[in-house]
Amino acid sequence: TEIYTLSLHDALPIYFLREMHKGGLQFEAAEQPDSPDYVPYEAYLLHADDRYIGACCFRDRAPTNDPPSWWLAWAWLHPYFRSRHHLTNAWPQFVASYGQFHLAQPVSHAMKAFIQKVGWHDET
Repeated sequence: TEIYTLSLHDALPIYFLREMHKGGLQFEAAEQPDSPDYVPYEAYLLHADDRYIGACCFRDRAPTNDPPSWWLAWAWLHPYFRSRHHLTNAWPQFVASYGQFHLAQPVSHAMKAFIQKVGWHDET
């Protein structure tokens, strides 16, 4: 699994929203630092087998001038590519980049099972 940082198209967060049936849209590609309510983010597109299979977005929710407080705002993988270790393989890179990041709600049953499998403990 390869990971690319990019300005992400709006489609994958919409898939996430449709699947979770609650919450609001977690990401819009048009977000800019001067946008109202802007929260700094880093988005990733997950890539395998010469195709894009999913995406995720981290947001820094720390108040201005505080050390970063990164949150995994959302993650979505195409159903065909779930349970094939793509997120497991990417997880160490996310930990290296963001340290002890937090998980934004809602968290799906599948994500709860995943974080238990990898031994992740959100300290929020």
